[in-house]
Amino acid sequence: MVYSTYFGGSGVDSGAAIAIDAADEAIIAGNTTSTDLPVTATAFQKRLAGQQNAFVARLNSAGNAILAATYLGGNGTDAAAAVQARADGRIYVGGSTTSTNFPVASPYQAHSGGGQDGFLTAIAPDGSSLVFSTYLGGSGGSAGLPEEVNGLALDGSGDVIAAGTTSSADFPVTAGAFQTIFGGQTDGFVTKFSALGLMVESTFLGGSGTDGVNAIALDFHGYPHLTGYTGSTDFPTLRPAQSGNAGLMDAFVVKMSDALDALIFGTYLGGSLNDGGNAIAVDPETGIIVAGETGSPDFPASGALSAVQRGTVSGFVTKIGPSFHLGFAFTPVFFRDTWHMRGSGSTSAVSSFGLPGDIPVAGDWDGSGVNRIGVFRSGVWYLDINNDGVFDTGDKVVNFGQAGDLPVLGDWDGTGRIKLGLFRSGTFILDLSGHLAGAPTGNQDASFSFGVAGDLHVAGDWNGSGTSKVGVFRAGSWLVDYNGDRVFNGYDQTWVYGEAGDIPVVGDWSGSGASGIGVYREGLWILDYDDDHAMTSWTSNELVMGYGGPSMIFVPFVW
Repeated sequence: MVYSTYFGGSGVDSGAAIAIDAADEAIIAGNTTSTDLPVTATAFQKRLAGQQNAFVARLNSAGNAILAATYLGGNGTDAAAAVQARADGRIYVGGSTTSTNFPVASPYQAHSGGGQDGFLTAIAPDGSSLVFSTYLGGSGGSAGLPEEVNGLALDGSGDVIAAGTTSSADFPVTAGAFQTIFGGQTDGFVTKFSALGLMVESTFLGGSGTDGVNAIALDFHGYPHLTGYTGSTDFPTLRPAQSGNAGLMDAFVVKMSDALDALIFGTYLGGSLNDGGNAIAVDPETGIIVAGETGSPDFPASGALSAVQRGTVSGFVTKIGPSFHLGFAFTPVFFRDTWHMRGSGSTSAVSSFGLPGDIPVAGDWDGSGVNRIGVFRSGVWYLDINNDGVFDTGDKVVNFGQAGDLPVLGDWDGTGRIKLGLFRSGTFILDLSGHLAGAPTGNQDASFSFGVAGDLHVAGDWNGSGTSKVGVFRAGSWLVDYNGDRVFNGYDQTWVYGEAGDIPVVGDWSGSGASGIGVYREGLWILDYDDDHAMTSWTSNELVMGYGGPSMIFVPFVW
């Protein structure tokens, strides 16, 4: 134990949130009824002002001295629920208040809108003054129908994002936000403020029932991830892991755009009784980890430490991986990162499929929604239809192409099913006649020139239209058929991403639904997570992962 200490006075005190600043100092926010809380001489509020106030305290890194401590509240009941520390020492606190004289400074909202409001306060590092402090709420807020800030996050541009629950139809939201209409008894909300306390964006988040946000976390690029609870059958989802409410109250997991104007991912998470998400984190590779509580004996458990509920209410921890998987092959051996662990052995599916010299491929061969491996060998496709990792009687052989061709896959006609394709010295040949399905469609295969011999072929849904288009990678430059007319012209695009010697890879890195670009370089995957088609700073703006080996030995693929 490095240190452990009481903190409080003669009343009832509780810590509600904690953050660590750049100097390894703990900043604690909580609630107190004590009149003798140990505040410091620099505190901007030195006395308890109501029945219960929030408090904020900073301890030194050894835990044996209080560097700053202050009350925060007014004449009612105030409660802190979240705290964050900026690099310069500024402290942000969020929570709820019933006080009519909660301390404000340069406020967005100077007065309480209802019985209970949320609040957001920015405090100087020594606790001596308020940088800004504001109410945040509408005309609601009552017993059982709360209005409160439950989570805070700081993005890279200096903005602070508050997330919580509201019962006010007139809660402040901004034009162009993802959800501008109040949905039910309570909704979640997500609101972004500038470092000066100006509202930047604000949105509701919920359906027609009872919903609330309990926690927020940002990924490295600033996309908000949220969890909480929902009793709505119409809570907003997108590409969900669980498409519907399974019980009375489910947890949810949501990923939003940094402008709060779009949903990137949204899913229910729960069983047949009551469930709720209380905490959320995002790992460096954009995996989402959620913790909460469940009363459901059928809560979805997979790869679990404990798959059996041991009491009427249990905790849960769930990890949701990114929407793509990585793989590499030194044919005939395939390594697939099935658990998003980027490791080897138990964290990868390893199988022998094909012969040395085969070209590995991966796709949804039968329209089942599950991607599987395969190989291309001199015009013949060997596809692992039954997904057992070996070529056997349950698999499929398709004759399409010739020796020297390179395989390419895509949904060429927008039907939602993968189809085969070839790249032959600057010419693409696309399967529109039904080679993979084994049933003639009556259409001719498409054959057209795009690129030159020596280019590396790529394919993706570049504009999010639902149809795959082709492109080529040439020593760091991407030339893509953006509009899908199969001719490189003024309607298409050229991007610079990578360098000579890189191998191009395509996938939906951010979960936006459109194809993103990336490169594989000597065991590193450098992926354009922010979708700007520019490698401005690949150590901070791009998603970088190590998985595989030297490019002259290993062939990377996305599945």
